[in-house]
Amino acid sequence: MNPERDATPFAVQVVYDQDEVLGARWWQEDVAAITLGASGASELSNVDQSRRTALKLLVVLGGGAVLLGGAFSQCSSSSSKTTRASSLEWQRKFGLAYGATGVAFDWPDAIATDVANGRIDAAKLDKLAEELSPRDRASVPAYVPTLLQACAAAGTSELTRDLKCIRSPAMLTAFARGEAMRELFAAEPEAHKVALIVDLPGPESVAFAAAVQPKATAVFTFDNWPHPHGVVPAHLTLGALLYHRPQFRAERESKVRPPQFVLDRNRLLPYRNEPDRFDNRYIARLPDAAFLKRQGIERVLYVAPEGAPEVEPDDCNETFVAYRQAALDVRLMGLGDFQLATASLAPGSKPTTEPRPRYYWGGSPLYHGWFWMQHGLLSSGRGLGATAPTQRMFGADYRPSPRDLSRSDLARVGIGEFRSGGASSSGSRGRSRFFGGFGG
Repeated sequence: MNPERDATPFAVQVVYDQDEVLGARWWQEDVAAITLGASGASELSNVDQSRRTALKLLVVLGGGAVLLGGAFSQCSSSSSKTTRASSLEWQRKFGLAYGATGVAFDWPDAIATDVANGRIDAAKLDKLAEELSPRDRASVPAYVPTLLQACAAAGTSELTRDLKCIRSPAMLTAFARGEAMRELFAAEPEAHKVALIVDLPGPESVAFAAAVQPKATAVFTFDNWPHPHGVVPAHLTLGALLYHRPQFRAERESKVRPPQFVLDRNRLLPYRNEPDRFDNRYIARLPDAAFLKRQGIERVLYVAPEGAPEVEPDDCNETFVAYRQAALDVRLMGLGDFQLATASLAPGSKPTTEPRPRYYWGGSPLYHGWFWMQHGLLSSGRGLGATAPTQRMFGADYRPSPRDLSRSDLARVGIGEFRSGGASSSGSRGRSRFFGGFGG
C-alpha cells in the first residue's frame, strides 16, 4: 500500500534512546500534573501517572499535541528543521487520513445492520461519544472518548462516509464468553467490589463488554483515531462499537455497577518504521488505585486473550504493581478458560440442552462456580456446590511484580509519534513521501 503521492513529504531521521537525550529518569516523579491537552477526553486528574516514564507521558498520554524540539532537534547533525508531534494531533490538524486521502478503509466481517437490526444514521454520529459514555457517573472521569470523537471531527469524511458495523466470528465467541462472565457476576454477592480490565483485540473487547452488561458498566479507553494505513486497525473497533451500540445505550439501570475498563490489545502492535504504515499506537490509560477504592473496588480482574502469556503488557505493569501496593488484589483471567460445555471435562456433569453453544469456566457447569474461589471470593464457589477443575487454570499463580522496562518498546522514542521534514542525520538524503515515525 502506498499513500497519496502528492502528500507533504516526511521521513524518519534519527532515533534517540540515550538518557542524556531523553532526560533524567528522576524527572518521572514530576510529571503527574501534566495537562491532557487536545484529546477532548474528560479530566483525568486521578489517572495513574506517577510511575510512567516522562517521555511516555509527554509523547502519548491523551494523544495531546506535544511538539518535541529543543534538545532533540539540536542533537541532529542536520541543520534542517523537523517537526515532531503525536500522530493524533497531526490528524486533528490535517485530516484523519492525512497522506492517504481517498484511500478506502477495509471492512472485513461488515454487516448491514447493528445487533438490533438498525442501520447507521450518519447524521447522529456526532453524538456517539456522548451516547457511549459510562452510565455510572462515578466512572466518567476514567472514560477516554478519543476514538468515538473521530466521527464528529472535521476532516474525517474518509471514515464516516463508508462507516460499517462489523460482526466477526471472534466477536461472537467473545460475546458468548462474556455472557458466561455476566452469569458469574450475577451469582456472586461480592461482585460489586470487582473491577474488570478487558484487554482483548478491540472488536472482541467490545463484544465481551456488551455481553457482561448490565452487571458491569463499560468504560471505553480507546485513545487513537483510525487511519487507512494505521498500525492499529481502530476502525474495526469503531465498527464493533456501532454493531453493539444499542446494547450499550440500553444500559439505563440506576443501580451503581462495578466498572469494566475496555482496552484494545492491538494498541501496541509491532511497528518498526515501515514507510507505508501510520503509527496510531498509544499507551493504555487506566485509573489509579485511589480512584478504584473510592468506588468500593477491592479486586481487579485482568481479562487476557486466549493464548496470551500469563503476564500483563508492559504499559500495564507499573499500574498493576501500584494497585497491589495499595492493597488491591490483582488477578489474571484467561478468556480461553471459558470453553464450550462438554460432559467429558467434568465427571458426573450432564450434557447441555442449550439451543446455542454455551460457555462455562473450565468447560462445565460443575466447575463454573469455582471461578470466584480461584480469584479470591470464597462465597459463591461453595454456595453453588462447585468443584475445583482438575486442570490448571490460566493465571492461577499470577501476582503483578515490577520488571525492567528499560529495553521494552515503551522506553523508545515515538509510540504514536509523527515526524516530518528535515534531512537524515548523515546529511543529504532526500525526503520520503511515505509515512514515518519512531517505532523503534
